[in-house]
Amino acid sequence: MTWSRRGFFAGAGAGLATLFARGALRAFAAPDASTKTVVVLMQRGACDGLAMIPPHGDPELGRARPSLATALGANLVDLDGQFGLHAGLAPLLDHWTAGRLAIVPAVGLTGASRSHFEAQDLLEQGGAPSDTGWANRAIAHRAHTDTTAIAVGNSLPRALAGDQPALVVEQSGEIGVARKTQPKKRDAIIAALTDLYAQGDDPFTSTARRALASAQRIEAALAAQPAATKPQGPIGQALVTAARLIRARLGAELIVVDTGGWDTHTAESQRLDRQFHMLGDAIAAFATELGDQLADVTLVTISEFGRTVRENGTGGTDHGTATMSLVLGGAVHGKRIVGAWPGLTTDKLFEGRDLAITTDSRDLLGDVLAGTLAVDSPTLAALFPDHAHKPLGLMRA
Repeated sequence: MTWSRRGFFAGAGAGLATLFARGALRAFAAPDASTKTVVVLMQRGACDGLAMIPPHGDPELGRARPSLATALGANLVDLDGQFGLHAGLAPLLDHWTAGRLAIVPAVGLTGASRSHFEAQDLLEQGGAPSDTGWANRAIAHRAHTDTTAIAVGNSLPRALAGDQPALVVEQSGEIGVARKTQPKKRDAIIAALTDLYAQGDDPFTSTARRALASAQRIEAALAAQPAATKPQGPIGQALVTAARLIRARLGAELIVVDTGGWDTHTAESQRLDRQFHMLGDAIAAFATELGDQLADVTLVTISEFGRTVRENGTGGTDHGTATMSLVLGGAVHGKRIVGAWPGLTTDKLFEGRDLAITTDSRDLLGDVLAGTLAVDSPTLAALFPDHAHKPLGLMRA
C-alpha cells in the first residue's frame, strides 16, 4: 500500500492525530508506581450546583425554587443538616463518610461572563486571555512524557492546548489508527504507515513515528487493564477509561474528562435526575476501578458557571454565576464543606439573581494541584496569572 502524509491523517484516529499535532513528542518514561494524578471533570453547559448539592438547610431554596425543590423532596441525601446530595449521587455517600469526599460551595471564576463559550475559554485559559491552557502550562513545569497529560473525550480541550504534548483518548478508551476498520485492514494500514515513516529525522517524520508508537503503547496498556465495572452512559465510560489509564501506570499526572448535557433551561428536574444518576454511578465506578490507587488520585468537578437561584417558567434555570464542586481522593481532607456559604436571600445574591462566588475556581484548582502534585506557588502564579492563590485547606497536609 502506498501512503502519503495526507493519508496518514486520514487513517489516524482523533487521539493519534492530536498527538501528532502537538509537536515533537517525548519518549515514554518507565512506569512510575509513585505517580500521583489529578483528574478534572469538566461539566460543560453550566451545572446547577444548587441541584447537585442542595443547601436544603437554607429556607430560601424552597421559596426560590418551589417546583424544583419539591422534585428533590425525599430523594435528597442529607450530609450535615445544611447541605445534601442529589439522590443520584448517593453512591458517593460512603466516600463522604470515610473522609475522601469534600464539597466546595459557591465556586466560580470571578469576572467571567454568562456566555458558555466565553466563560469556558476564560476558565480553561486560567482566568486571563492566553494562547495556551492552564493545564498545558502545568505540564511545561514538570518532567513529562507523551502520557503525562491526557484528555478523555472527542477532542483536545482548551485547557490542554499549547506547546506541550497531550494525548486524546475517546471516552470508550479507543485510540490509534483506523480503529473502526476490520482488524486485517487495520494491521495493513499500521504496517504501511510504519514503513512510510521508518526513515528520516525531519520533525514531521520523527513525530509521526513517535505518534504511531505512542498510540500502540496506549492501546496495549488499556488492553491489559480491562474494566472491572460496567460503565453506564458516556460519563461512566469516560471516567472508567480515565481510571484504566491511571491503573496502567503510564505516568499520567493530569487527565481532563469532558462531559456535556448540563445546560438545563427547561424540564431540569427530569434531565438532571438522569445526569446525576450517571454522574454518581460514574464517580463510584471510577473509585472502584482504582481501588488502593485512589490514595494517589484527586478528582475534581468544575463547570464554567452555575445557574440562577430562581427557577424559570419552564421548569428550568438560566445562566448564573457560582456553582458547586465535588472533590474526591485519598489526599482530600473530606467529610467537610470547604469554603464560605453566602446564603440565598436576595441581598446576598450576585446582581440580585445568582449564587455569589465565595471560592474562585482558580483557588479550587490550585489547592488540588498543590495538594496532589506538589505544585508550588510560583508555578501556580504562571498557571493562573494575575491571581494570588488563596489556600482553601482542601487537601491533607
